[in-house]
Amino acid sequence: MDADKASKEQRALKAKVETLERENMLLKKSLFELSGRYNALAHKLQPFNLGEILDSAIDAGINPLLENAEAVGSASERFGRRRCMLPQPGRCGGSKQFYLKHELKGHAGAVYAVQFSPCGRFVSSGSFDKTVRIWDAFGSQKELHTLRGHALNVSDLSWTSDSTEMLSGAYDQTCKTWDVEGGKLIESFDSEGFVQCVMFSPRDKNIFFSGTSRNILCVTDRRDPNVAITLRNDSMINSLYACKDGQYVISGDGAGCIRTWDIRTGKSILNDSTKKPISHVTCCPTGSDEESRYLAANSYDNVIRVYDRGFTPPLSAYRLSHTLKGYKNKNWPIKSAFFRAKDANAAPGPASSSASANTNTGNMGIMGGSSNGGGGPGGAVSAGGAGGPAGLSAGFRAASSEDVFGKDGGDLDVAGFDIDKYSGAGGSSMPAVVSGVSGNVGSSNSSGGSGGGGGGGSGGGGGSGSGGSGNGFSSTDTLLATGSADPFVYVYNLGVNCEANAELIQRLEGHTDRVYAVTFHPTEPILASCSADFTVKLWFSNRSKRK
Repeated sequence: MDADKASKEQRALKAKVETLERENMLLKKSLFELSGRYNALAHKLQPFNLGEILDSAIDAGINPLLENAEAVGSASERFGRRRCMLPQPGRCGGSKQFYLKHELKGHAGAVYAVQFSPCGRFVSSGSFDKTVRIWDAFGSQKELHTLRGHALNVSDLSWTSDSTEMLSGAYDQTCKTWDVEGGKLIESFDSEGFVQCVMFSPRDKNIFFSGTSRNILCVTDRRDPNVAITLRNDSMINSLYACKDGQYVISGDGAGCIRTWDIRTGKSILNDSTKKPISHVTCCPTGSDEESRYLAANSYDNVIRVYDRGFTPPLSAYRLSHTLKGYKNKNWPIKSAFFRAKDANAAPGPASSSASANTNTGNMGIMGGSSNGGGGPGGAVSAGGAGGPAGLSAGFRAASSEDVFGKDGGDLDVAGFDIDKYSGAGGSSMPAVVSGVSGNVGSSNSSGGSGGGGGGGSGGGGGSGSGGSGNGFSSTDTLLATGSADPFVYVYNLGVNCEANAELIQRLEGHTDRVYAVTFHPTEPILASCSADFTVKLWFSNRSKRK
C-alpha cells in the first residue's frame, strides 16, 4: 500500500518537473526579443516613454509577450551599395576558410554576449541564465569561473585592456565589475533602465560607459560612482563604442541614428540615420593608438552598413562604403566584429591629420582637452595650458548647464563631478597579472591586430562552413563576421583597407538556433560565436598559428 502511494507521488512529482521544464524553456525567450519588438515600434510609441513601457511590461508580467514573440525571417536580398557577392544555390561546397574547432558548454540559457580578452587567452560569455562565464579558450577549453550576481539576463560584456577585470551589463538595471583571476564581484553600479551595452574606457579602466533602455548614455567613474555624467538621447541606446582617446563615444540607437558624443561637452553629432533600429556598432581594429577609420552598424532591416570615417575620425564626416546583405537581423539584437591582419594594419595609407582631436598629449583622461587647449567647455581648457586638467577643471566647474548646452542645457548631469580624477590615463600600461597570461596586451577593448598566413581548413567538431565565391581571404584583407537570426555565422571579406567590393566568403554552420554575437581573437583569425542554443563555439582558420 505504501509502495503504491509512493509510486503515485513519484509520478505526480515527475509530471510537475516536466511542467516546470516546459515553462523554463518558454522563459528562454530573451527579454532582448521584447526589446527588439519595442525598438522596431519605438517611433510609433512616441511621445510615450519607452523605458516606462518596458518597466510596466515587467511589472505586469512579460511571459505572455515572450511566449508570443513574433517569428523572424525575410528573404535575403542580394546587392548592396558596393556589390556584395552572395553564394548561389548549389555553390555552397567551396573551400572552407573557418572550421569549427571547439564548443564551450555550460550555460543554461541563451548566450547573448561573447568577448575575447585583449591578451587573447580567455573568452567571456554572458547569458539569459544571469551568469557571466570565463573560459580557457586554447588550453583546456574549460570553464574557469562562473560569475553570479545579476538578477536578469546579461546583455553585454567588456574587458579592461590588461585582461584583469570584466564589466557586465544586464537587464536588472546594474553594471558589475569582476576580478578575473579570483572570479569575484568587485562592485555593482545601479543604472536607470535596462543596460543594453557597456564598455570600459580604453584610456582609463576606472571609467566605463553604459547605454540603457531609458535613452541614457552614462559615464561612470568607479572612484566616485555616486557622481556620473548622464547624457540623454532621443531613443534607447542599443550599442556603443568608446574611441581610443576616451573622449568620444559612438552610439547606435533604437531610432536608427549613429551619433558621436563629446564627453567633455555633452554634445553629439548625428553621423547617419538609417531609420531602422541599430542593434550594434563596431569599429575595425588598427593595431595602433590611431582611431579606426571604418565602422560597421547592424540594423533591423537585415543590412550591415560599413562607413568610411575619413582620415580624422571621429570628427570627419561619414561616407557609406558598403551595404552587406544576406544575413538576418530583423528585430533581433545581432552583433558583428571586424578582423584585420597585421599585414593589413601595416599597409601604407594616407597619414592622419595632425588637426585631429585624437592627437592629445600629456596626462589626460576622459575629460582632458585637446592639445591646443580648445576642447573644453566654454574654451576653459586653454587656461590650463596644453589641455591640462587644471584649467579644464576650473572652467568646467565654472560653466553652468546653459554655458555647455545653451538654452537646452540639462541633458548633461555634471553636478559635483570631480574633474581632477581624469588627469591620468590609468590602466593603459598596466601589466597583465592574471596567472599564466603572457604576450602583449592591447590598449583598447576593441583592438585587434596581427594574424598569420596559410590555407583553408576542413570541418570539425560537427560544424561546417559553406563557401561563398571560393576566393577566401589573404593576410592583408579585412574581414567582418556577424551573427544572424538564422543559426549561421556570416563572414564577409572587405578587401585591403575595406576598399574592394564586399564578398560573402563563408556561412558557418554548427549552431542550432539564432547566433546573437561574434568576436575575433585580437591577433589571429579565430572567431567565437554565441547562440540561443546555449553554446559558445570557436572557429579556427588554417591561417591561425594555433591549431
